[in-house]
Amino acid sequence: MAKLFVSYSRRDSAAARKLIEAFRSIEQEVWVDWESIPPAVDWLEQIFRGIEESDAFLFMISPDSIASEVCKVEINRAAQNNKRIIPIVLRDVKPSDAPENIRKLNWTFLRESDNFEEGLAKVKTAIELDLDWLEEHRRLQVRSLEWHRKKDPSLLLRGRDLRNARHMLATATSKDPIPTDLQKTYILYSARNERNRTIAWIATGIALIIMAVLSYTTFQQSVRAARNEKVAVANAELAEEKRQEAEAARVEEEKQRQAAEEAREQEALQRERAVQNEIAAEAQRSAARAQIYLNRPGELYTSTLLAIDSMRRLPSDEAEEILRRNIMLLPTPVTQFKQAGKINALVFNPQGDTFFTASADGTTCAWEIEEETVNERFCTPTGQPGVNALALNPDGSSLVTGDQTGLVQVLDPATGEVLHAFQRVGPASGQTEIADVENGVSEQQPTGMPVRTINIRPTRERKLVVTYDDGQTPIFDPITGKLSARISSVSRPYVSGLSPNGAWLVTGSENGRVSILNLTENTRFSPTTHRGGVLAMAFSPLPANNVATAGNDTIAMINMSIEKELYRIPIQSPVRDIAFSPDGSWFVTGSDDHRIRVWETLTGNERLGMSQDGIVTEVVVSSDGKWIASTGDDRTARVWNAVTGAEIFQIPLKASGARLSFANEDTWLISTDASGNIAIWDISGVTLPQASLSFDAIVDHVQYSPSGEWLALSSRDKVWVLKPDPESLSQLQAGQPVLDFNANITKLVFSPDASALGVLTEENEVALYHVAARARQEVAVETKIQSIAFSPDSQQFIASDLDGTIQAWDAGSGVLFSEAGDFPQGTSLASAGEVLAVGSQDKLTLLSDGNGALPTIEFRGDNALLAVSPDGSWIASSSSAGETTIFQYDGSQLTRVASVSKGQVTSLAFHPDGTLLAMGTARNVYLLDTKDGKELARIPHLSTVNGVSFSADGSYLATASSQTLQFWELSQIQQITSNDLIPATCSHLFENFSTAQWGALFAGEEYQTLCESLPVPE
Repeated sequence: MAKLFVSYSRRDSAAARKLIEAFRSIEQEVWVDWESIPPAVDWLEQIFRGIEESDAFLFMISPDSIASEVCKVEINRAAQNNKRIIPIVLRDVKPSDAPENIRKLNWTFLRESDNFEEGLAKVKTAIELDLDWLEEHRRLQVRSLEWHRKKDPSLLLRGRDLRNARHMLATATSKDPIPTDLQKTYILYSARNERNRTIAWIATGIALIIMAVLSYTTFQQSVRAARNEKVAVANAELAEEKRQEAEAARVEEEKQRQAAEEAREQEALQRERAVQNEIAAEAQRSAARAQIYLNRPGELYTSTLLAIDSMRRLPSDEAEEILRRNIMLLPTPVTQFKQAGKINALVFNPQGDTFFTASADGTTCAWEIEEETVNERFCTPTGQPGVNALALNPDGSSLVTGDQTGLVQVLDPATGEVLHAFQRVGPASGQTEIADVENGVSEQQPTGMPVRTINIRPTRERKLVVTYDDGQTPIFDPITGKLSARISSVSRPYVSGLSPNGAWLVTGSENGRVSILNLTENTRFSPTTHRGGVLAMAFSPLPANNVATAGNDTIAMINMSIEKELYRIPIQSPVRDIAFSPDGSWFVTGSDDHRIRVWETLTGNERLGMSQDGIVTEVVVSSDGKWIASTGDDRTARVWNAVTGAEIFQIPLKASGARLSFANEDTWLISTDASGNIAIWDISGVTLPQASLSFDAIVDHVQYSPSGEWLALSSRDKVWVLKPDPESLSQLQAGQPVLDFNANITKLVFSPDASALGVLTEENEVALYHVAARARQEVAVETKIQSIAFSPDSQQFIASDLDGTIQAWDAGSGVLFSEAGDFPQGTSLASAGEVLAVGSQDKLTLLSDGNGALPTIEFRGDNALLAVSPDGSWIASSSSAGETTIFQYDGSQLTRVASVSKGQVTSLAFHPDGTLLAMGTARNVYLLDTKDGKELARIPHLSTVNGVSFSADGSYLATASSQTLQFWELSQIQQITSNDLIPATCSHLFENFSTAQWGALFAGEEYQTLCESLPVPE
């Protein structure tokens, strides 16, 4: 009974089950993933073990299994282990589409139209067939027949052949087919012949001895000389025979030595290949796991370490892509530490050099920031479970905490010493008082009601406003405990807070009602009600006096000064948190639908939308308004560009996210989680645009003039020509467009001398704009234009059409003076230096000054997008299939340098010195090294990058994406070579795998430290 491994596509499960049951009915043991993988184990490792322990690998061929990445991994594993692979066709596919390991084998057809029983018998035969035995049986039969026909004794078996044949006959009882009678007779006669030959040699020797004795006796006296001569001759012959035997033995020994040496060399080669194959397999496995963990929330660290392991074993494009993607999302870690429970609150002192955390473990801690380190100042236990609330006096002189038992403590923020402690005392329902616990003022029993929020009024008296879980909100002196007001709510409060000026107390309750109390005038009003409870609340900065509240149904914007709801935004999911921008012009929300949304405060219109992989529970905005940080149930903390919505960082956490805060002048982010872990991240290394311009519609194109004096851009049917000053880019204004067309613009191009701008639209409008004169000139065309360019000398304006014709107009007068054909399906044009490049289907042609033909290179692709370096020595072509090819041109020869696949390319531009190629795609701008096509850096964008262009001096890169034009300073963009990628990635991690993690991922392998500079966690 053979052990079989079955590889199939999930879409062929029904057919696979039928075959598997048939195999079992013919007593075959079948390994299949739906039965053989225990729960809660590494499925990929189990599949690999199933393949390695099988006798035969059955691959169910169908269009789905041929396309399946998992099936390809299984086929490669089977081939690496030299398994017998038996292809079984369930549904027809093209043989050329099948992997090489499958294509070269005989296929067994078990399609619905085929005879199932015949196909099954073929498979059974293929499984049980002993090819070595068949070959030996065939060879012996051929030799037996030849002997039988010729009756020539020289054809009988001798020596090793005879011994092997007799051994075969002795062990063939269980073989199929069994030896024939002729084979048995042939072996028998060969054995007799061998025995007769041996007897003949012995008899001949005896006869010779007898003859020698007789000759010696008869002629002893008379023929001594003759006898001696004969003896001498005999001895000479014997010596020659011995010499020949010795020489034959020496030759045979040399052959055997050479054969052994070749065998050893072949064995060493096979061992080396096996080792290399194993290394490649392990590297591929780590890369595959890295990709899997990449898509799991909170597992970015695991994905990154697995990709590092893959690169250390055997570098690959797949592992490098994962590392480059991950390193862009991981900020540089500063430090990490923890408390024993979830972090419920986090506040900073006024100087920003110390922050305080309150934990569910009952401790309140102070952490002091000193340059690039964070040190614990104190961790004070309350002696009670769960510190829920934390407030710091505006002048930083006292720290107030509230816990789950209702205890309110006033601490010295420098030492953590308890200065005062208060409890609500009295009956569980009815009138209660505030008792000074330290001085034993009251003998009444504490209510034990948990504290929900604590606020300190920013007035001269600095009164404490404490909200309890039963809706009671006493306001009292933090030193004496003397009550100045007692506020009651009929419903349990979910959120509560004071306005920035301390005049308004806003409470949102579980019944959905928002209550607002003017503490100065002692007046109350309830402007709005939410359905299912108020879950989030935030105050706008002064002087707006707005408060935003949210529940399960809507977001409401309320102006407290006029006691009126300004507007309400309907939503589909509960909102968990709200935060305002520093100037109050917009606010951000995090909700259960995994979304982070940015809203205009004035109108309530949505400005941006981002998403995480779980419920968003916390959102914060940096003090400069550039960044939004969010966290939640997906075990990540993320940082977003507040202008574009692009995801800047994705920080893995060890548990669900808790509190977040920007620190150290917004260069750090502090993250906490439900397990009490606190980590600090340096986010200052993020690549930021030097300046940006926003438009009402999508920005389609951007183009620096070769002189660097002008910048042209288009949005839909309009064109702007700006004069960017590197010293004042942040003050650049778009102003009014200089050109307006009837259709969206498809291409903008400056002439090499920067005197003219060419424009092409979707409706075949073609125009020239003379920059200095600010004059527009229409170009008359009669055919559908595909692309436009200028000749390298700027004298001609050139266009390619659908018919494959290149037309040239005088760039000054617009007069058509030449046409050239033979460029079928010409889709793109680009020029620079002395080169005009024409891209057409499967062909790239270079022209000189628009007429003389230069090298043509043929390669597959449609050359949908072209770019030429300023000196004409580098050319890049991108196809609609997503492949970009870089060529080098030396004036006479065009050489392909590299091909790069980064997805669909939407824009291309060379750096002025030709060393870099900027490539815009769906969500990134890639900077590639032109000499080898290797990635050096990437700049994330929120959506498709429609245009890229370098400034003439190479200092800036302009990118057009969505409705934004952005300027990036190249010196601020970190460029990382492939050789430096692992060290650079390690600098973005806190620690290596723990030994437990390593054991779970690499069972049986000795632990390896992947990043030498990082610790191994306990």
